[in-house]
Amino acid sequence: MIVVAWLRIAAFVGLSCAVSSLAALGHAMLLPWPAARMRFAARCTGWWSRLGCASLRVRIDVDGRAPRGTFVAVANHVSYLDILVLGALFPTVFVAKHEIASWPAFGLVARSGGTLFVDRASARDVVRVGREIDAALACGVSVTLFPEGQATDGREVLPFQPPLLAPAARAAVPCHAIALRYTSPDPTVRPRVDLAWPEGVTLTRHLARLASLRGGVRASVRIAGTPVISDDRKDLARLLHREVTARYVPMEP
Repeated sequence: MIVVAWLRIAAFVGLSCAVSSLAALGHAMLLPWPAARMRFAARCTGWWSRLGCASLRVRIDVDGRAPRGTFVAVANHVSYLDILVLGALFPTVFVAKHEIASWPAFGLVARSGGTLFVDRASARDVVRVGREIDAALACGVSVTLFPEGQATDGREVLPFQPPLLAPAARAAVPCHAIALRYTSPDPTVRPRVDLAWPEGVTLTRHLARLASLRGGVRASVRIAGTPVISDDRKDLARLLHREVTARYVPMEP
């Protein structure tokens, strides 16, 4: 089983390199057209996400309709799997913590896929990324962010932080609330440890455990039927948190 797990990881890394190369080529060819370049990057992230879910055996069950058009998607944050799952459902660029840029496989695709990296501890950097979100939305590219500001163990949804929702408030862009949860048919799985990504566990170790699960992973995605629109970022954070919490089922220990 260990050999099979590492073969799955090798396939995932290989796919990541291939998609990253494609994204880099597209970036070079579309350099004079920023909007087209950003839309292509979002599509590359989508291709990578679907291939990644297939190689890691992540099955996605969706309750609700995946949003379309230009929007901001807001979800609770449990694991790096959140990026694969949401990226597989709709073209988008992600807002992610700056550390992800140096991760193997994920960082490679994130950099080439137009991910907006932010240092949440720096108010100046949050403002900078806010301008980048403005630019993406102006180009008709949707943005996905995790306003809890950190990954949790799936026990609850932490309060949403308003600053990165300011661009959506300024532009009156519809915001879609999404609740994410993970389970597995493998009876040995401890969801809050093996599927969520707790602190202190390295990415490589966690990914190896994930790839070795019998039956893979099931991702539950619950999408609110009505988007939230507000010109106040704090109001957006409160309303979106309420929508996500209403649809969220805590993960089992």
